[in-house]
Amino acid sequence: MNRLNLKQWEKQDSSLKINLLKNNCGPRIVEIKKVKKETPTVKALTFHDEKCALAKPGQFIMVWIPNIDEIPISIALTNEEDLVTIAVKKVGEATEALHNLTFKDKIGIRGPYGTFFSNYLNDEVIIAAGGVGIAPLMNVIKDLATFKRKAKIIFGAENKRELLFLKEIKKLIFNKPFLNFIPATLDGSYGVKSDVASILEEEIKDFKGQVLTCGPEPMIYKIFKLCIKKGVKLQASLERIMKCGIGVCGSCELAGFRVCKDGPVFNLNLLKLMKKELGFYKRDFSGNLIKLT
Repeated sequence: MNRLNLKQWEKQDSSLKINLLKNNCGPRIVEIKKVKKETPTVKALTFHDEKCALAKPGQFIMVWIPNIDEIPISIALTNEEDLVTIAVKKVGEATEALHNLTFKDKIGIRGPYGTFFSNYLNDEVIIAAGGVGIAPLMNVIKDLATFKRKAKIIFGAENKRELLFLKEIKKLIFNKPFLNFIPATLDGSYGVKSDVASILEEEIKDFKGQVLTCGPEPMIYKIFKLCIKKGVKLQASLERIMKCGIGVCGSCELAGFRVCKDGPVFNLNLLKLMKKELGFYKRDFSGNLIKLT
């Protein structure tokens, strides 16, 4: 348990702690089975864990790096052999430490936690992902391919080198005409030279299904406004600093919601209640409300 939240954890009623353990969320140690450099800034770490292998698309785990920190990371891919893959973008001390891990190194994990993408097999779907935001949507793509559901997958990054899981996506959509992959890069080095929101604006003109999105918050905010304007259903996975992952500490508070517990996946009606903060503000490590840059 993160030291900053130990006191809050101790104060929680025992029933909450028991429920967390009953729900298979308790801490455990796993061994790294594979490390793959996906992009210049992202590495994929794979480990074996039965509980995480049962996670729903969009859920996350808390990853503990001994003597450094504990951070939230979305589950990207799972398989029938209970292998679990997470995508780690190097942005600070904890993620740098994860990038330095090798085969058979160990990490601590808790979870899976949070809400998840749902009902996407019942509608026509557009996936709109930016950068590492493709990670929590990978198992959605896998499901769409498995159950032969019509969908468009818009995936963008600054350049081709930053399009992570590109090979995996191509494998999932191979010989599946009902899946339309639209890659995009800001510099035009691969796919359409554009940003994700601009492509989506064209694609939803006569669209009656739902959009699933994850990525940089300015992108999500643009998509949020587009979906309101066009009357299109939306599910968005949001990111905030998380210290406990179970709704105790409040570090991930967003317009009255705790992203770790009420989210990270929110539907359009809930996103509307956040419109004064979504895309504009976030909390820093001290809990202060600051402007998004």
